[in-house]
Amino acid sequence: LAGKGRDMARDTPFQIGDSIPQFNSALGVAGATLGNGGREALLATQALYTVPAGGQIIAGVPTLSLEMTALGGAGLDSCAIPLSIGACDPILFVGLGQRKAGTQRWDLIDDQLTPLRSFGRHDVNMTGIAERLAEGDELALLIYAFHAQCPVTWSRDLLVPALNITGTVNLPLRTPADISHDGV
Repeated sequence: LAGKGRDMARDTPFQIGDSIPQFNSALGVAGATLGNGGREALLATQALYTVPAGGQIIAGVPTLSLEMTALGGAGLDSCAIPLSIGACDPILFVGLGQRKAGTQRWDLIDDQLTPLRSFGRHDVNMTGIAERLAEGDELALLIYAFHAQCPVTWSRDLLVPALNITGTVNLPLRTPADISHDGV
């Protein structure tokens, strides 16, 4: 994950909670179509951060390190039909969302999604983003089992209706002074 010139020490890590399972397949598609309230109830929104006074900027390539496991900790080793289409092959789409202060709607920052497929560990660079954030704005990891950007690519795995997600996401958060100081 550490690319040339990448100052990972300046990125801010956030834990991804696993208190409620993430729905996959048909349940996830239904959750994605319910809107913000439904997504939050189905753990598809992992609130991470509230912007402090003075605002902030998120600019760069967020990194994600997470583990996708079946409920109860099972994975590919317990699949009846490993690696066949529709058997133990979850697909999720993740992105960073912003909720402006005083609103209820999460918006996908720069409309950027990162696909994740299959159980196991995923260490990925997400898609680069840049957004100026105002005081009170919130950031979240948005998790979708289906997204309209990929209308024919979603988990058709009915054998795995839900899964657990744990890990961390590192956000490239900067203050306005950092940006000026770095000459950008």
